[in-house]
Formats: sequence, structure tokens, C-alpha cells
Amino acid sequence: MRRAITGASFFVLELEGPGAVDIAGFAPGKIVEINLNGNGIMVEHRAFLAMEPTVNYDVKLVGLGFGWLGGEGLLMARLHGYGRVFLHAIGDA
Repeated sequence: MRRAITGASFFVLELEGPGAVDIAGFAPGKIVEINLNGNGIMVEHRAFLAMEPTVNYDVKLVGLGFGWLGGEGLLMARLHGYGRVFLHAIGDA
């Protein structure tokens, strides 16, 4: 339900076992891997692609200046815990 509140898909795909998986964002850009190591980050819901099961997904209400006026919306995805997170960065630098 928390994913649906931020505007992301209600459905989640869980993968396990040996093998490989390809992930992609909704627009051209780069995929960034972040190792949280007990820290937390807030991201725009469309940037989130995948995470390890040891990472927690939460919803954070942000202020008008940061979220709504910045064009990101009032609700952001908060990822915290231990493990890797894969995010989509739009564009190329």
C-alpha cells in the first residue's frame, strides 16, 4: 500500500534463485546502485527500480518547498536499512 500512496505500482515482483535480471527506467538515463549500510535516502517514486529484501520501503510527507514546488510531489519514497538499492537517474552526463 505504501508504494501505491507515492504513485508507484501496487504490484511488486519478487525474484529469487540463481540467474540474472535486467531492469530499466521509464526514460533514457542511467541506473545507479547505492549501498545503504544502515543509512536512509529519500527518492522520487519514479526513480525507484529495485531493492534487496533487507531494505525497507516507507512513505515520507515532505514540505511544500521541497516536494510540491520542486515538482516531485508531496510524498516521497524513503528507503532505509542495509542492502543495495537501484535507482533510475533521467538523462546523461
